[in-house]
Amino acid sequence: MNKNNLSREYLESISTADLISLADYYGIDIPENLNRRFIIGDLLEVAEEIQAKEENEENVIIANGELEIPENLPKTYNETKIRAVLHNPAWAFVFWDTRNSLQGENGTEGMFLHVCIFSNNEDESPTDFFDIQAPSRCGEQYVLLPPGTKSFAIELKIPPALPGEKPEIIAFTEKIQIPQENPVIAGIKPGQKVQVPPMVSLSGFEQLLSAQFREHRESFA
Repeated sequence: MNKNNLSREYLESISTADLISLADYYGIDIPENLNRRFIIGDLLEVAEEIQAKEENEENVIIANGELEIPENLPKTYNETKIRAVLHNPAWAFVFWDTRNSLQGENGTEGMFLHVCIFSNNEDESPTDFFDIQAPSRCGEQYVLLPPGTKSFAIELKIPPALPGEKPEIIAFTEKIQIPQENPVIAGIKPGQKVQVPPMVSLSGFEQLLSAQFREHRESFA
């Protein structure tokens, strides 16, 4: 008995006992005294399901074969955009990319990040700002946010083409709000004795603040 041959011609040529064995092999529950014509019908349905499954798998394989998966992601996607993600309340991670068409006469030479700081989330104009040089047409950068920042936005700018003109904004992020903690905790400075809530003390916040001061003490000036 050939268990892989489920053609009508083959099924009609074998005995009823063999049909029942085949049905059992493929997990078909056969009631007693069931007419062999119905057993053959059930087996033919199984054959159709197997064929459909094999065809789907072949289609998937063909589709996968058409895709070329690079070993490494491209350095640039030739888009002009900038995105920022809040790493923690003190640090933001920003990444950007620019189109090839911007590499004209001046191109992206002198491109910089214009970081806008907002003391209130409702403010439309920033209360402070600072610039960071963008060394390449696509890149990434961690940005240390000043204490007391409630929200921030970052613009990607290129220098003006002519003297007297303003730098051109080629991309910008949305305004990103910073979660605000307890004002007592927000006002803690290294060397300052403050009654820290017990849960905050257990979290290791004081040790984290000391480490932050040691590594980035210029930001507390």
